[in-house]
Amino acid sequence: MNEAVRAPRLVRFGTFEVDLRAGELRKYGMKLKLTGQPFQVLAILLERCGEVVTREELQKQLWPDTFVDVEHNLNTAISKIREALGDSTESPRFVETLPRRGYRFIGLVEDVGGAPRAESTLVSHFPPNVRTGIRRGYLAAVMVIVAAPILVAAYIWLRAPLAPPSVLSTAQLTSDNRPKDSVATDGPRVYFVETVNERAVLSQVSASGGEVTAIPTPFVNAWLHDVSPVRSELLVDSFNWEGGVATKNQGPLWIVPTPAGPARRVGDTFGARSAAWSPDGEQLVYTRGGEIYLAKWDGSESHKLATVPGQASFVRFSPNGTHLRFATRTEGFFPFTLREIGIEGTGLRPLLPAGFHQAPGECCGRWSADGRYYFFTAYRNGRSDIWALREKSSVLRKSSTEPLPITTGPLSYHSPAPALNGNRLFVIGERQRAELQRLDLSSGQFVPFLNGISAGEIDFSRDGQWVAYISYPDNLLWRSRIDGSDKLQLTYPPMAAAMPRWSPDGKRIAFVDVVPGRPQKIFLAVAESGIVEKLLPDEQSWEDDPGWSPDGKSLLYAHYPPGVSSGRADDFSVAECDLHTGKISKFAGSEGMFAPRWSPDGRHISTFSADKQKLMLLDVGARKWAVLATGKSMQYPNWTRDSNYIYFQDSGNDGPEIVRVGVSGGKRERVAALTDIPRVLMNSQQPWNGITPDNSPLIMRDVGSREVYSLELQLP
Repeated sequence: MNEAVRAPRLVRFGTFEVDLRAGELRKYGMKLKLTGQPFQVLAILLERCGEVVTREELQKQLWPDTFVDVEHNLNTAISKIREALGDSTESPRFVETLPRRGYRFIGLVEDVGGAPRAESTLVSHFPPNVRTGIRRGYLAAVMVIVAAPILVAAYIWLRAPLAPPSVLSTAQLTSDNRPKDSVATDGPRVYFVETVNERAVLSQVSASGGEVTAIPTPFVNAWLHDVSPVRSELLVDSFNWEGGVATKNQGPLWIVPTPAGPARRVGDTFGARSAAWSPDGEQLVYTRGGEIYLAKWDGSESHKLATVPGQASFVRFSPNGTHLRFATRTEGFFPFTLREIGIEGTGLRPLLPAGFHQAPGECCGRWSADGRYYFFTAYRNGRSDIWALREKSSVLRKSSTEPLPITTGPLSYHSPAPALNGNRLFVIGERQRAELQRLDLSSGQFVPFLNGISAGEIDFSRDGQWVAYISYPDNLLWRSRIDGSDKLQLTYPPMAAAMPRWSPDGKRIAFVDVVPGRPQKIFLAVAESGIVEKLLPDEQSWEDDPGWSPDGKSLLYAHYPPGVSSGRADDFSVAECDLHTGKISKFAGSEGMFAPRWSPDGRHISTFSADKQKLMLLDVGARKWAVLATGKSMQYPNWTRDSNYIYFQDSGNDGPEIVRVGVSGGKRERVAALTDIPRVLMNSQQPWNGITPDNSPLIMRDVGSREVYSLELQLP
């Protein structure tokens, strides 16, 4: 009597087979690389299929008496299991993560072990060895006949390149025409930051579109970073713009519950520039300057992971939690570069091919729910579009590693946020246009000026017959007569012009080149011919706010540290360049000041303090500084032609407003309220204001569109 040999226990799910006794994972009979602790974790999950296995239970079974980094070991084990199974955190087929609880195996499991397989017999007149040979030959012939056309078809299919991604349809979700940024979703809702009266407001809209509603927060400005994996919490930071140009404006990170609840501060994260939760909700990554930190989900047990070149922002975990992607920039508004680093803090590298990167750069990436695509924003030629990287290639069929365009207009698109299911991508679509307007002093209403051209930062020649202005959004310098005739373009790409100033004789125009990727520098343009020359030799410091002396023999300008980002007020000062000798001299006592303006009569020079809270006045003859007025966030000073008043914007009790201060006596008066008037942001990232020769305030009203859209994609 033959005794059956007991077979090892086998478990099957999908195309996979696990031999629990041999410790092997196989797919289509082929052994996969999964051993040690990752296999043990998988075995435990399979034995309790459909049940939640807590992290504490896994710790007790795998590391009962040893002191190890359990969080790290478990995260690594789960990542290796998902990699072997081709699974993802966002759309799991087998291993589901329950944030802050544990894991659950959700696949359909078949236990096929425990009984030997019966070997079939065949009655034949041939001896056993001959019979076996015939049978094998017959089966081989049949397999060749059946497989041949299949292999030919497969070869043709594998040789054909994958089709590029494409947009199948577009749906507009919002319609309030307010500036928006930083999109995220929890599935049924889309969250973003909306600018309302120059405040960043946390907002939301249904994923199918509708009315925008604000989410209350206990701070003035909020910036959205992430949505928790449990879909009931938002990760935001608080900041303000009232600290001026020499102040780090970022506050701490906060957790804001949805749909309601009190906000909770996240650990010691003051000054964090960007942040994100891990896919399992157990870890938090955040950046501060050029440093990347890793902590538990609530900010506790934080430690520095790595230091990277420049300033890091827009950080994100990969779907399997094994690496991070983020954008860096050197200083100020220099170009963004996307980079990648391992979760261990090693393997730092640029993400995109060297030939693809262009100023102003690429940033703000997120993975699709299934991890197959990585979407990011690329800025090119004054516009932005969404691009994608294919993340996965099959063993047999290789796909392109080059970035693939998703959008190509007509709007500019940015801030991609993939939906949690399907092929939808939430983005912000923009059409940039401004309308130059002046305040009609009789009616108190803003009306179009110069036919409402899409331009700003306008300056008038001393005789009042000519204007110089910067077109929007292409940042080109133009000059024309006051009626719009004799129009001449003075600068061309890649130069980006700002802050034009007419010389007293009307022959030249000083302006600043603010193109991303190099220090801001002052140039002089000949008004009649457009010939342009640099004022000073190359150096790393920044120059801004040029202003002519009344006699036209020298230029006053602001001297900044690179990128306006040192955080030290004393690094800001006012300098003067003698145009005949080229000699540079610093104004004594101007440390901690910027935005210099020479009064038309030459008797005074005004500046703002670096914190934007003081309007300073220098008596040129006496060389003595004094505080003329105080405010909250002063911007864009403008002298009247008679030198009696200085106009500027400040934050009032009801929102932004234009005020004026008398040079004699320092009396402050509100000239115009700007509440609920949408305005564009120029290169300073602040809304511009100016005045006409008759002292009528000028603004750039935003008449473009900035809305949230849903893109239905085809993703081969």
